[in-house]
Amino acid sequence: MSTKEEHSVLTEKLWKTYSKMYYSLELSINQTRMLTIVSREVFKDFPKGLPQNVQRSIHVSTGQMLSVINKALGREESVVKRTKDKLKGLYDIKITKDMGSTILFMSIALINLGIPLMEIESESLLYSQELVMIFAHLDAFMSDSLRIICQACPEVLKRNKKIDWATAISCGGWEKLLDHLIEKYVFEFGWQSISKRIKSLREELGIIVKYRGSDLELLEEAEELRNIVVHNGGRVSQEYIAKTGRNDLIVGAFYPLKSKYLGKVSSAARVLCGELFMGIGRKFFNKKSPGDFTYIVHGGKSNKKKSNALIVKL
Repeated sequence: MSTKEEHSVLTEKLWKTYSKMYYSLELSINQTRMLTIVSREVFKDFPKGLPQNVQRSIHVSTGQMLSVINKALGREESVVKRTKDKLKGLYDIKITKDMGSTILFMSIALINLGIPLMEIESESLLYSQELVMIFAHLDAFMSDSLRIICQACPEVLKRNKKIDWATAISCGGWEKLLDHLIEKYVFEFGWQSISKRIKSLREELGIIVKYRGSDLELLEEAEELRNIVVHNGGRVSQEYIAKTGRNDLIVGAFYPLKSKYLGKVSSAARVLCGELFMGIGRKFFNKKSPGDFTYIVHGGKSNKKKSNALIVKL
């Protein structure tokens, strides 16, 4: 097999790998949305929305645990020790050990907060989890995309960067050195905001990513919200107000995430990743035919610019 043929085989193998990455991304983002929607319904009237067997177990075990903890709180011995002593026989109830211990610690928190079990609010937690996971999937796919580009075309690593001799020698060979350079490039790339990453892909690598400006603005806004969820427990920070100019918010207040908003963010993330996938396919894998991208599905209105994607309005 000639060098050209070997390169062609390797390139096609990388394309198949990248295609799997893309469809895994599609699955993950939609699965995340589905989990939020289903969980919201299940926890809407907690614990009544739970399956009957789980609901019954929670009612019985929580009632017993609350009784035990209440008594333990009024005595001199450690709350934890007293509670453990009293709960030795409670796992006879048909619930898993994980659920039992979770109910135990929830019960302790509920007593100290003075909140009845029936008043637990779950929607904000569900929406925060979805927001974080959307960007986890998006960020991972963008990093994987850059890795694939570097593997398909190592010439892109010819950047204005330096490496010390000790690092080069410690890699022990060309392939490991290449892997080191790729991972360093991907690491630096991942620290940038989403808009800067898209700009970098366009200006440094020549990848044309077609997207609506409103989609990118939405993702930039959601990215800042993700940051306050991860770094400030979902509470509005002074830094967030300074970056966004949102004077209608109060520092320290929880940001009110909504399901409809997250649906839009989820859709925008999918569209952007789909367009990135096609842009890289065209640029580095010579995928020009509409048939190469037939099964890319976007939710929402189509981009005004011509696209090979199959658009499904939801």
